[in-house]
Amino acid sequence: SKDVGEDAAPPRYEETATASVKLRRSRRRRSKNGGALADELGFEVPERLYDAYEERRRARAEQRNRQLECLEVYRTVPEAKQRAGGDACLALAVNGLHPDHRSEVWADKLKANVKQYSSSLSYYQYLELGRTSLSEEEIRLIENDVTAAFKTHPVLSGRADADAATAGDEDGASSVNSVNQSFASRLSFGYVAYPANGDALSVVVQNILVAAALRSPHGYCAGFVVPAAVMLLLTSDEEASFWMLVGFTEDVAPNLVSRSLINLYAEAKFVDVELTMHEPELAAHFAAADTRPSLACAGLFTRFGLGTLPTESALRLWDAMILESGQVLTHF
Repeated sequence: SKDVGEDAAPPRYEETATASVKLRRSRRRRSKNGGALADELGFEVPERLYDAYEERRRARAEQRNRQLECLEVYRTVPEAKQRAGGDACLALAVNGLHPDHRSEVWADKLKANVKQYSSSLSYYQYLELGRTSLSEEEIRLIENDVTAAFKTHPVLSGRADADAATAGDEDGASSVNSVNQSFASRLSFGYVAYPANGDALSVVVQNILVAAALRSPHGYCAGFVVPAAVMLLLTSDEEASFWMLVGFTEDVAPNLVSRSLINLYAEAKFVDVELTMHEPELAAHFAAADTRPSLACAGLFTRFGLGTLPTESALRLWDAMILESGQVLTHF
């Protein structure tokens, strides 16, 4: 965003905000020759839902205006009110972030630039060390997790026909091609070269996870996959996505992203107890079905709502978590 000063974040975040705006706009368009309609993160919308999706998108116009108004207020208030719990921050969390400014605000709230400049190693050093220190089994596990986590995504699933599925939008390029072109445009700035095929994004996510596995004191965790992919789909910037992932896993949701899953079990138990206390009829319904309420929202915890909720709703939930705290997820 042009409103962000040079000292607020590295230049690549500013460039990313502009690139991601164009990318999201191309994703929202339905192609002239019948190509698939995609949501904010590039997931294909089922054809039977095209009309409903477009109607909901048009109905959000008023909400988008409120989001922009809240963002303008947020930028002008004192820093104390921009922090979690402050009036301006809370207003953003309640109304959600405008899609054209989401990556910019997330990077700021996750302190991605602070994480980057305070680290003794750069992203590419983490990546290079990870490639040499992780075992072949761990690398293979990362590759499989990325594919398994996004089976319905045209690119992250590794489908070879992704380009054909989304070809021919109003700009003469698919949303997938737009992603790859935005990556290619960064090669002159020293970014890692990406494969020139539909697997480009999944390979980049794997790079981010390898680097994250080396930085984490616990090593690789499957809980890294969804946040890493979401950050990359929003920013189209490999390095920025890594540092945003670091901020998310270390500061926002450290209890839910771990190898032991002990904290995840604790949150699930909290859901069971709360439902028993405050919704006894619903708890009795679960008991009659011989199941626990927390099992119904396991996917909500492990994927932070992505795949359980519509993409727009999931991103609104992430807005609230990043702006306020990760505890929002359990209460939600």
